[in-house]
Amino acid sequence: MTVILLKYGLPALLGYILFIGISGQFNPFRRPVTQTARPSWFFGLWTGLTVAAVFTLGLHMAYSMSLESARSLVTPSAMILGVTLITGFTLSILYRRSISDSPLDTATTVDAIAHEPAFDEALDNASDIVALDDLDKTLALSELPSDCDETIAEATDLMDEDIHSESLLELNAHPENAHSESMTVEDSTALTSEATQDLTDQSTSEILAEPVAEESIEVTAESIPDANLTGALDQEIQLRQQTEKHLRITRKALAVLESESRSYEMSKADALTHLESELEERIRQTAKAEARGNREAAKRQSLESDMLNAKQELAEAKKALRKNTAARAKALSTADRAVTFARQSINARSIAEKRVKELEESLKNRQATISSLIQSLEKEKGRTQIELQSMAKQMLMEEKQLRARRRLDEAARRVEGKFTNRLVKKVARSRPVASD
Repeated sequence: MTVILLKYGLPALLGYILFIGISGQFNPFRRPVTQTARPSWFFGLWTGLTVAAVFTLGLHMAYSMSLESARSLVTPSAMILGVTLITGFTLSILYRRSISDSPLDTATTVDAIAHEPAFDEALDNASDIVALDDLDKTLALSELPSDCDETIAEATDLMDEDIHSESLLELNAHPENAHSESMTVEDSTALTSEATQDLTDQSTSEILAEPVAEESIEVTAESIPDANLTGALDQEIQLRQQTEKHLRITRKALAVLESESRSYEMSKADALTHLESELEERIRQTAKAEARGNREAAKRQSLESDMLNAKQELAEAKKALRKNTAARAKALSTADRAVTFARQSINARSIAEKRVKELEESLKNRQATISSLIQSLEKEKGRTQIELQSMAKQMLMEEKQLRARRRLDEAARRVEGKFTNRLVKKVARSRPVASD
């Protein structure tokens, strides 16, 4: 069993250790996702397989040969090993250059990363970005409902028509005050246009249609008899009062919308700062993890140097054992020398076996330390995943609270819209919306 382990287990272990040291990965059957890490993975796999194959073949042939003939296997095995390693090194360099010269296929890389299990939980954080996009859409004032714009435009047109019709009726009733009344109408229209300029933008077609409406109003005003002028004037005054009420309601609604948009912008800025702080914390954590990885790489290099020293000591012990056996073969001429040389060889062999056992124990201890390090890294990974899940849950709760607040604000606005029609009793002069 020991011979089988030395012939097949030790070369396989040596090849695996070389693969880990060169590529920095534990699984040789899994190709890296990023293209920059594939050349080192290829060279590590090539080196591990080559060294394991050469050592296995050499040990298998050496155990079936004598000591003198086994020494002749060192030179060809070293040449084969050197040629294969140089070939693998050149292939890895060419592969690295081809990757550096060719443009990176980001779509393929993203698709490959998306199938990784480590990135499944990172996709859950996309709800934060979607929430911010929804917030941007909510804050866009240009995307208000078309009904609101239509009602504002209709109220403005009605108010302009009332002012023009009233001025025409008064001019027909009192022609001696035509000049003063025309100035009053012009002032009122100027004030009305200034008040409604912040609420809506009239198109060119509406502006061109205004003279036609004025001409129709003049024709209808001239056709009304003198007996019905007072009734028509009262109706026009009532229409004007109604339009002023509608304008006040729309101004209040616009003021509420502006205040809400500002509050939404502030909440968006707070959310962005919070996300930036979380991103900085993630970057710090990744930097710490990279530092730990560098320390582990340094420890791994020290372990590899210890393994090389142990191999050198084992080779020296084998050489000493061979020298002792050769001396024992030469010392068979005399019985006394044969006995002494036999005792010396037995003692040297026992010492070598003890050293081999010590080396095996040290290898087991190092493997145990490596497994403990892997377990600690997995525990740390689990903790980070739990933290990410808790943070995602908190963000979802905040989004639900924000939606509930929006619903409450909409209900309050609806209630205000219902009661303001009843509470307004006096007709006030139209004023522009006060900007905060």
